Amino acid sequence: MLHSLFDTTHIDNMKILTALIHPKNHSTPLQDGSTKRKVHLDVLRRKTVLLLISDLNILEDELSIFEQIYTESRKNLVGVDGKSHMPYEVVWVPIVDPMEDFERSPSLQKKFEALREPMPWYTVDSPKLIERHVVEFMRERWHFMNKPILVVLDPQGNEASLNALHMIWIWGTEAFPFTRAREEELWRRETLTLNLIVDGIDSVIFNWINPENYIFLYGGDDLDWIRRFTRAAKATAKDSNVKLEMAYVGKRNHSHREQIRRISEAVRAENLSHSWTEPALMWFFWTRLESMLYSKIQLGKADDHDEVMQGIKKVLSYDKLGGWALLSKGAEIVMITHGAIERTVTVYDRTWKTHVPTKGYTKAMYDHHHDEILRETGKPCSHFDFHITARSGRIPEKMNCFECHRPMEKYMSFACCHDDKLLDQDENYNF
Repeated sequence: MLHSLFDTTHIDNMKILTALIHPKNHSTPLQDGSTKRKVHLDVLRRKTVLLLISDLNILEDELSIFEQIYTESRKNLVGVDGKSHMPYEVVWVPIVDPMEDFERSPSLQKKFEALREPMPWYTVDSPKLIERHVVEFMRERWHFMNKPILVVLDPQGNEASLNALHMIWIWGTEAFPFTRAREEELWRRETLTLNLIVDGIDSVIFNWINPENYIFLYGGDDLDWIRRFTRAAKATAKDSNVKLEMAYVGKRNHSHREQIRRISEAVRAENLSHSWTEPALMWFFWTRLESMLYSKIQLGKADDHDEVMQGIKKVLSYDKLGGWALLSKGAEIVMITHGAIERTVTVYDRTWKTHVPTKGYTKAMYDHHHDEILRETGKPCSHFDFHITARSGRIPEKMNCFECHRPMEKYMSFACCHDDKLLDQDENYNF
């Protein structure tokens, strides 16, 4: 029934929303997050609706960043009447395992209320309002696999996007109305720059971006490597009389969260470089990069000639190897490389220092790194994972290596991090 309903043309979205959020005897199946009052579905009539669908294990980092984007967008759309004129509304749709009796589980109810309380958008009043056949429909048609997805319905209830979360993470509400055409339009405006990599994450780094500044973003989980790299890099900049800024961005693997937190604290305490105090920002940095990768793949742009795709693949692959770094001059990215960059900056005095006056700081460093260091160390294997969730969407049948451009081997693996918040019944595909 739901499939046929979605394949039918409607004058508004009410039939669709009523079928999904079945009110039964509930005349007010929603709670308004701003007032905490119960409201009718009619508040969504003829509006673009973003259905944030998740189980009760949604990550705090994810909710925190989503709320920041949502709140900021409402501030920017306040009219002369003092009211927000949002072109869409968000509704959280909580999903509970049908094997668990929500009404008889105080712990589930407490968890639901704790998640719902800070949400400023609309929420379904209770998970029990989402019937089993609706959950099955979401899994089948929208590929919901417990991790959050953001389904966009236009004012007539048509599916504008089966999951717009990656667009939200990359461009925020600028991605409205979250259609494929809008996604392609936004990508046509983008090039591989530091602006794209850090946009919307940290104003400190963003304010560094000017033509006179050199900037290193770096990551990894080896504190000794970080100490050697940052100290040597700063010494080269001081001797070359250039302004160098550095920022530690952590590691992609969320299971290393506590270790990365300790490293980040050490980076700040030892004044090695700038580092984020909020773990959510590190989560957001890596999630945005993954979202860019997934977005490009869904649009069929996963080729060797797409500079953004190649840059993202480098960062994600080098992150799996350990230490890595991205160097830019202003917004222009000069190189993205693995941990051998530490050796390049360490040997500065006896090698490329003499070339700085003629070549410039970045060219002298780049030439020595690529012509000497990488020739000795060789290029490591390229390797990165796809987590099979609704967010990742279609996984490419083949992918070429960004180093040698030959087809990469494809493996399938299963992983468990023993963390309830990360359980997703996922598979991982390793390239």
